[in-house]
Amino acid sequence: MKVTELKYYKTPIIATIFIIVASFFLNEIHQQIIAFVLIFSVGIIHGANDINLIQKKSKKTNNLFFIKTLFLYILVVLLGCFSFFYIPSVGLLFFIFFSSYHFGEQHWEQKIKNIKFSRFLKFIFYTSYGSIILNLLFFIKYDEVKNIIYKISNYNIPIIIFQSIAFTSIICFLFFIFSFKKMKRLFFIELITIILMILLFHFTTLILAFGSYFVLWHSFPSMKDQIKYLYGSFNFKNILFYVKASLLYWIASILSLIFVKIYFTIPESFLVPLFFSFMAAITFPHVLVIGRIKGSI
Repeated sequence: MKVTELKYYKTPIIATIFIIVASFFLNEIHQQIIAFVLIFSVGIIHGANDINLIQKKSKKTNNLFFIKTLFLYILVVLLGCFSFFYIPSVGLLFFIFFSSYHFGEQHWEQKIKNIKFSRFLKFIFYTSYGSIILNLLFFIKYDEVKNIIYKISNYNIPIIIFQSIAFTSIICFLFFIFSFKKMKRLFFIELITIILMILLFHFTTLILAFGSYFVLWHSFPSMKDQIKYLYGSFNFKNILFYVKASLLYWIASILSLIFVKIYFTIPESFLVPLFFSFMAAITFPHVLVIGRIKGSI
């Protein structure tokens, strides 16, 4: 494995180990606070520049294009909200499917860019990897996840569903890994990564487990790629530009969640399901935007 490839893993691995160790000294409330701070800062901000990314990709910056893009983006978010309120089982299924693909794409897109295989095969590979991560989390935190899914969809998902999907995804992932020499050399470090995820998911709360993976392994690398795409290079000055450009959309996202909580008088027992529904609603358009930027959609 090349040194440049190893650099990708170094920071998130060290940070993940730190969180696993720290979890032994933190109670559940402290873990929840850390998780929500990570998610509502870096996690949300990494998806708050989507409009700017679309404008960069299309090379259109006029007001009409901006309004049209913003309208379509909000429409997709609202459709996501609608699905979770009125056809929750469908909304949940799409959220897991979209997230699996998106996590896999971010994790592997740069690593396999010189390997030639079809968009369809890439789609299968990305989805299988992301599905491993999500379904390991769902399996390890089954009781909590089952409760959340029931509150959202009024449906109890048997644990064998998560086990079966995880097993199938692992088989699919291994097939790809050992079919390409350039991917095979990453097997050992990926095995370490997945073992770390299992330890992380086991020793931390559900929210911190999800938040740690979401921020350390997905959001930070995604922000780095977006900053390079928007401004040409990744440095402190461009990070500030990125955060400044994201600020208005980030504030709007947080305020919308607060509005829903207050206006609909959401009970405390439903806050975590509300959080995941909110994440799902903003995930749908974000996945489409990033896919468009990377040329996979």
